[in-house]
Amino acid sequence: MPHNVAWCWCVFLWALCCCVKPIGGQDARVAECRLPREQPRRGTDDARSSLRFAYDASRDSCKLVWVTAAVATSTTTTSPTASPPPRDDDASLFTSDRACMRSCSRRGPVLYPTGAEVCLLPKDTGSCRAHFRLWFFNVERRRCENFTYGGCRGNGNRFVEQKTCANVCQHLIHPEIQDRAVGDHNDHFREGAVAAAVFGALFGITITVVLVVFAIKRKRNIKTKAYSSPHDYGLKEDSF
Repeated sequence: MPHNVAWCWCVFLWALCCCVKPIGGQDARVAECRLPREQPRRGTDDARSSLRFAYDASRDSCKLVWVTAAVATSTTTTSPTASPPPRDDDASLFTSDRACMRSCSRRGPVLYPTGAEVCLLPKDTGSCRAHFRLWFFNVERRRCENFTYGGCRGNGNRFVEQKTCANVCQHLIHPEIQDRAVGDHNDHFREGAVAAAVFGALFGITITVVLVVFAIKRKRNIKTKAYSSPHDYGLKEDSF
């Protein structure tokens, strides 16, 4: 009996450790999600600064920060009590909003799912003011389209190239929707064929009418010339 009780406790503790997850947006999942307390300002002559993403637990989002290069620069504070500015080798920084959110927030897997799920997300231009021309998959139109991305936040439904968007999303449509899309394509094709046939017929009729009118006018001109210019043929009044 004691052996069974101990075994049950082990199972319970194991399940508790595996199932309990930290609450994203309130506490960081890992130590890497701590937002640096001080952010350096990039100077015009500081070529070794770069942009990184750091998690802000108070907003449950990742924000852009300027970081210094791994080598110490003049942006490092001289105060012994102040925190040094973040460096590009700092484990609390990420190279993308995707990596930052997936590592630090429970919303990460929702905003940046893996595989074809990203194609179902709505277009999100982000909250920054940059102008990057990217691609997203339009579920309603079932195609990849351009949009302007602001440079931060947003979701995973964005691609640098149209080809990547098409490869990820085009073959992941539900069969019923795909069949309907094929049916719509066939309907459009038939409508286009009918329109082309009608246009061709009208064009043919127009050409025929023009040729007939031209022939009639030409014939009239010839007759008019023959009757109005008898002297061209050496005829005189008494020749008739």
